[in-house]
Amino acid sequence: MHCYEKNLTYFRNSKSNIMQILNKLSLLFLLISGFSYSQNDTVYLEPNPVPASLDLISVPSTFTASDKFNGYMDASSGASIIMTLIENISYPVLSKSVNADFEPQNNLHKMAEGSINANSGLKGVWYKYSFEVDAKMPQDSTKNMEFIRYMVFIGNLQKTLWLNITYPKMIDELMDPEMLNVFKSAHFNTEQ
Repeated sequence: MHCYEKNLTYFRNSKSNIMQILNKLSLLFLLISGFSYSQNDTVYLEPNPVPASLDLISVPSTFTASDKFNGYMDASSGASIIMTLIENISYPVLSKSVNADFEPQNNLHKMAEGSINANSGLKGVWYKYSFEVDAKMPQDSTKNMEFIRYMVFIGNLQKTLWLNITYPKMIDELMDPEMLNVFKSAHFNTEQ
């Protein structure tokens, strides 16, 4: 099994937890909208995750569009960038889902976090984590492999681009500056 396949499996578990949080936010919005409707006829929109257009970011030349998930992968390093656009939610609201409970549920260890000021004017936030995966080695043994996971939320009042970036920790020194450039490249200048 390649590194990006392990990353995809791990992402699906993380995505499931985020989707549970989005469902809870949706329920909260529905409850609020029901209350608000009776108060002042205000209607709240439900967050809507959709595959993001791949041209919303610029990636390093070693990355290619994936046929296994919505995003990019670098087969030589095992790195992946999975992209989701979530309509009807701003990045500050969505980033609240990355809380103290999120990290232990996903076996993540926070390394750093920061803000994003994209070249397009979009703003956002990133969280950098490390985690380990048991990997089957060619000699039929297992070895703990360390990975880096970036959870990135960039957007405006109407929508948020969610990037889930994973790569082996051993290439962090090389990949980290490249990923910061990916964050800065985010834009909504295309039809989405």
